[in-house]
Amino acid sequence: MMIRNDYTTNSSSSFILARKTELSQQQKEAIVEFVVNRMLGQKVASSREELHEYAERYRIDSRTRDRMQAEIDRGLSLYAGYVSFAEDETAYLLKGLWRAVGRVDPSSFVGIDTSLEY
Repeated sequence: MMIRNDYTTNSSSSFILARKTELSQQQKEAIVEFVVNRMLGQKVASSREELHEYAERYRIDSRTRDRMQAEIDRGLSLYAGYVSFAEDETAYLLKGLWRAVGRVDPSSFVGIDTSLEY
């Protein structure tokens, strides 16, 4: 059992990892892949037609729709996602990130206490 000596609130948790000081290129790539896949949304539109369908389905207001259209006109695609501000979601993201990095080289990235329960 670990006892915290510093300030904590109900919205914070501690963890302990063991890793090499420098992350390998593969570990850095795993981090980027994780962030792109889990934290930057899913593509919802890259054309006026797709935007129209998306905006109608989700009842996007005209001001937001205009901003979205301007970015499509600039050649960008639109991505959407959601974030739960519950602690479980944060723990899910952290643990997923640690697993992704650890899979690349288990000998250089190890979770020692990753329960996030205190």
